Amino acid sequence: MKRKREKGSPYRDKAQSSKPKVRNYKTPSRSRIEMDREEIERGEST
Repeated sequence: MKRKREKGSPYRDKAQSSKPKVRNYKTPSRSRIEMDREEIERGEST
C-alpha cells in the first residue's frame, strides 16, 4: 500500500475521484429521474 502511494497513487486517486464527479455532473438528471421514479413507485405502492 505504501509502495503504491509512493508510485503515484495520488494522481490515480485524483483522476478516479474526478471521473465520477464529471459523470455525476454530466448526468445529473438521470439520478434525479431515478430518485423521482423510486419515490413515485413507493407512493403508488403504498
